[in-house]
Parts: sequence; C-alpha cells; structure tokens
Amino acid sequence: MGYFRKYIETAWYQDGANRLWFLYPFMFLYRLLFLVRTLLYKTIFRAVSVPVPLIVVGNLTVGGTGKTPVVIALTEYLKEKGFNPGVVSRGYGGHADFYPLLVNAQSKVEECGDEPLLIFTRTGVPVAVDPKRSRAASFLVYDVGCDVIISDDGLQHLAMDRDFEIVVLDAKRAFGNGYCLPVGPLREGKNRLKSVDLLVLNHGSDQGLELNKGLTNLQVDDTPRVNMQLQVKALKAIRDEGFSIYPVKGDRVHAVAGIGNPERFFATLEAEGYELVRHVFEDHYPYKREDLDFGDELSIIMTEKDAVKCRDFEIDNLWYLSVDGVIDKAFYKDIDSFLSVK
Repeated sequence: MGYFRKYIETAWYQDGANRLWFLYPFMFLYRLLFLVRTLLYKTIFRAVSVPVPLIVVGNLTVGGTGKTPVVIALTEYLKEKGFNPGVVSRGYGGHADFYPLLVNAQSKVEECGDEPLLIFTRTGVPVAVDPKRSRAASFLVYDVGCDVIISDDGLQHLAMDRDFEIVVLDAKRAFGNGYCLPVGPLREGKNRLKSVDLLVLNHGSDQGLELNKGLTNLQVDDTPRVNMQLQVKALKAIRDEGFSIYPVKGDRVHAVAGIGNPERFFATLEAEGYELVRHVFEDHYPYKREDLDFGDELSIIMTEKDAVKCRDFEIDNLWYLSVDGVIDKAFYKDIDSFLSVK
C-alpha cells in the first residue's frame, strides 16, 4: 500500500479530518457536483426503469463494507422462493469489447471484473456487466427473462430507477470521520440513510454486536436495521489437484488480500487460529503469478474474491477462505414484505 493511501485512510478512520485540511476545497466541489447531478435527475434527466422489482445493494462509503455477501445471500434466498433473479454490476476492473456482457464459466476477470465472476460462480444466476447498469438491467429482463434484478452497488447510479435500497455498512468503521470524499470516506452525506429501505450492519466475524458511536448518534429510527456476520464456510484449494498439506490451526501462513478492508479478512483468519504473514494489495488488484512467490513453502490463503483471479496459477499451496453472510431473519421478512407489495 502506498504511503499516500495509508495517510488518507489513517485520516479517514483514525486521526480525523484535520490532517486533510488541504483537500477541503475538493470536498466542497465534490458535494456541489453531486448536488447538481441529483437535481438534474429530479428535474430534467429520466432514470431508466424496468417492469420487475429492482433492488440496489450499495454503500455510503468507499472501500469494502461486505455488500457482495449480501448480494449472494439475497440472490440465493430469491432462488429458494421460486424467483429467477439476475444481478447487474459495473464490473470494476474489467474491460469488455461490448456491453452488456453476460458472465459465464469461461469469462475472464480482465473482461468482467472480480466481483461479478465471484457472484456468478457462487450463485449460478445471470450476471450482466455494464458501466451503464440501467442497460444491463433492461438486458436481463427483456433478453434473459429475469423477474427480479439485484444491483451490486449502484446506490449513486441515478440513471437507474429502483424500488428497494439496501445500504451495507461496516459496523466498526461506520462513517469514518464523517466527511465526504476526499476528506472522508463518504460518497454522500450520512442523512442519505433516512431515505433507504434497509440498513445492514456488517460485523465481520466478530461475535459482538456493539454499535459504533457514529451509528448510535445518528437518528435513523425510521430505517430498519439488521445485523450480518461473516461465517466461515470452508477453506478450499484453488487448484482441484496437486495441492500440498492442508493448512491447520496454528500454522504460519501467507494471508493475501486485495479487497477494500483487508483487516477484516485478517481478523477472520486469526480467529480461525492461523499465524499470519500479511500481504495487502490494492482493491481489485490484477494478480500475476510472481506476486505470490514469497520464497518459502508456507501455504497461501486469500479471499474468495482474489481467488477468481488466480485460478490458473500453478501453485500447489494456494487456498481461499469461503465465507457466507449470515443476516438476521428480519432482513428476509422485509424482502418478503416488499415483494408481496410489488
């Protein structure tokens, strides 16, 4: 991680905004542009809508909050209820020759991005990638036949109309210093929570459900709030064969994370009993084989999101930790209530 990025994140989540006083003019400009854009979509531009329920699972902050486990859990639930859900994504980090791009088992991360490929691999539902999420949503409805659309991110994608908004928030990091970009991690103001339909607090693998001060001080009584914990599903070899000794508790391992909040992944591995040699990469980092050459025979454990980018690497001791998002039952009751009205 570069020094400047480390400096920024420390100011966002630890030392406060005073360290970034020189970025205040850019924050005011960012907020002004966001306000103008919002007003334009309310008065002049028209958001694209589809004739089926559309659920947005998004963030108020930049970085990893755990929305992908929510998307997967919601998708699996809708399948169990008899729906034919589809997922739309911007496909961050991917570049395709044409859009919308329908993800399949042969898709390359370089084309579709890591999160869409992970969602497709885990759920098997149609996943359409397009920088214009509204176009991907229309494609899934009219060309694929999906009857419910889930947008992976897209809370701020005003060109796409939506029926139900879910915000996922890291229960420990919360809003950081409470400022908008670039002084703080917020994409838009905290008051946006008052207009969403559901707030999911991601507690990671921590069994405690203590709320951050930034949450308890915010009045969002009208917004239903549920908790989610990340439950380890399995430790799996990235290669189907040829791997070496299975890592067990107490082993010293290389922990690799190219996600928005790597410390959450490291904490989960430590809770599983591993001794870690940490390796932090940029979010959505495009791994090369040599990135994982650490000069020893220790096992390498990475996130499932990282693993989809390394499945062709011939490394015998390469593993990933599969986790599930376990969400309060009230979450699914709220989804049922919404769908019964739609």
